Amino acid sequence: MMKQREIGPDIIRTLAIVCVVCGHFFTVNTPYNQVLFEGGGMLLQGCLKAFFCNLGVPLFLMLTGYFNCKKEFSSKYYSNIKRVLIPYAIISVLTWAVLSTNHSIKELILATLGYKIIGYAWYVEMFIGLYLCVPFLNMVVEKVFNSDDKKLIYGLFVVLIFMTSLPPLVDRGEFRIVPNYWQMCFPILLYFTGAYIRSFQPAIRHKVLIALVICVIYLQYPIVNYLKIGIIGGGESAEPIWTVLCVAKLCSDDTSIYQFI
Repeated sequence: MMKQREIGPDIIRTLAIVCVVCGHFFTVNTPYNQVLFEGGGMLLQGCLKAFFCNLGVPLFLMLTGYFNCKKEFSSKYYSNIKRVLIPYAIISVLTWAVLSTNHSIKELILATLGYKIIGYAWYVEMFIGLYLCVPFLNMVVEKVFNSDDKKLIYGLFVVLIFMTSLPPLVDRGEFRIVPNYWQMCFPILLYFTGAYIRSFQPAIRHKVLIALVICVIYLQYPIVNYLKIGIIGGGESAEPIWTVLCVAKLCSDDTSIYQFI
């Protein structure tokens, strides 16, 4: 009997792809970053930017945790990294061939190794590190998620949220309330979030309420940042993380992944 394909992750993957494409189109082809933050039009642009630009990558990282949380340390697992490295190398060569002005082989090698030829190669660089850590992260997943002490699960997420999500929410420029040194560990938080969904398969109980909460989260990006920028200075956003938290808060632990969608 053929195993039934889960449609939920496919829907999430489709949404993530749409967000990435629309987000890059939005930032590249609109004057969002060159105009003053004022008026109803900029409020709308702020919400669109928060949704499209900041949601795609977190969804992909959650899917990574969802599908890879059972992977174990083995030579076979690590050999599969070629599925990432080979396409990256090919696309780098093609990009170099089209965009390079002097077609220097040295430039090709150094820029490829430095993840500079492709404008968005930072994701490949980040994913390689995450891929290498996955078997060890899964040891944490197995130890913590299978523990009878739920405080371990809560503690894990509280620590990671404190490290990655609070700094961009409350810190502005040189004004720091929360240490932000470990902020770039956000892929680990999102990986564990995907692993949590795979392990416990939470289901949304209050769909209308959670839709309103998500709307408020994304409205806070232009509104709260407008106020904070005016008082303290620039900053970043953490609304994808808080969206995840609100979803988790309004979920139960006894039904299928389909209801999570």
